[in-house]
Amino acid sequence: KVSNLEQMLPSARFQHLIVNDSDIRVDPDYLRRVVLPLADEHVGMVTCLYRGVAAATFGSQLEALGISTDFCPGVLVARQVEGGLRFGLGSTLAFRRIDLERIGGFRSIVDFLADDYELGRRIAGIGLQVRLSDVIVETYLPAYDLRGFLSHQLRWARGVRDSRAGGYIGLISTYGLFWALATLLSAGGWGNGSVASGDGCGSR
Repeated sequence: KVSNLEQMLPSARFQHLIVNDSDIRVDPDYLRRVVLPLADEHVGMVTCLYRGVAAATFGSQLEALGISTDFCPGVLVARQVEGGLRFGLGSTLAFRRIDLERIGGFRSIVDFLADDYELGRRIAGIGLQVRLSDVIVETYLPAYDLRGFLSHQLRWARGVRDSRAGGYIGLISTYGLFWALATLLSAGGWGNGSVASGDGCGSR
């Protein structure tokens, strides 16, 4: 993907560049709304949250559910905790050509699994803001079977591990089921464990 972008770059005629994944669908006013924040010289990238449009399979529906209930909230929590975004999402990466050159071009991120994340991180690293757009785009999900779903989740987890090692380790603290089971085992019975399970679901 990154190699293709590097090869296409000389053909791009304008100073504002937008990269997104091939499974993304957008509204007619997408370009205008996404590029608008780049009029602010302090903004170096605009990125978008997305909703999953599932196929009819159970695995695809699980993927869409995870995007809405786990991934998107995680992005919003990161923005709140870190005082702004420090990364980009592959659904939309809008930025200036000159800022891409400042971080070394596409070739500088060719060896990263989560190249979209890294592109945003590097733009934030030169003192520019990564702005989360008010535009929500749609990603059309493959007809995953359960194995395909788990394989994609594993790839996603590897991307998180490579990009945010500390956050990857800390993910375990966000899964209520793990702590409910740990409480159940330590309590020695279902009575107290069921209360912990309810608390865990409520906290999610």
